[in-house]
Amino acid sequence: MNTTRKIKFSFLAVAALILLVSLALASCGGGGGGGGTSPPTPTSVINLPKTGQIVSYPTATSPDDGFYKRGVAWPSPRFTVASSGTGTVVSDNLTGLMWASDPTLSSLCSAGTTTAWQGALDYVACLNTNNYLSHTDWRLPNRKELRSLADYSQYSPSLPSGHPFTNVQAFYYWSSTTYAGSPADAWLVGMNGGVVLAVNKTSGYYVWPVRSGQ
Repeated sequence: MNTTRKIKFSFLAVAALILLVSLALASCGGGGGGGGTSPPTPTSVINLPKTGQIVSYPTATSPDDGFYKRGVAWPSPRFTVASSGTGTVVSDNLTGLMWASDPTLSSLCSAGTTTAWQGALDYVACLNTNNYLSHTDWRLPNRKELRSLADYSQYSPSLPSGHPFTNVQAFYYWSSTTYAGSPADAWLVGMNGGVVLAVNKTSGYYVWPVRSGQ
């Protein structure tokens, strides 16, 4: 009789120990997660701007971008034009960036219309040397900055309706961003539809200098 009681006691003790270990593991995030704490829950989302698309092209079951129109509303006016030096500059009131109002390559630094990627970087450096439009901090925009100009309700060029820019080509412009999958390539943004793609840096495309607004 005593032996039976001892066996029952031992069984209950082992069961209690297993329960305690299980509870301890659960409080530490489980046995297979390395003992870390649970990841924090995001408290906010990034406030991305609208794409500009307002017409809906819905499928039978799924509303699209033109239906939802999600994102930060564009300011009105979207752009502000100002005289600067011998020309004009355009400030984007959505992003705070300042763009040359006419992206045509300046005769100060180039005799052509398009250039390779390294030539684009050299061209912008030359603009700064020559105090282009009274500024010396022009640069080649990165991929996201260049794409921020695109209005996906427009085509050729894909710029917001009523924009103040002149001589914008409905073709591709260099960004300063190298393609991580192939360092011999860099990203372009097309002003014919807002398309983004990577090409070899030796190819010839357009240049649109930008600077950080004040």
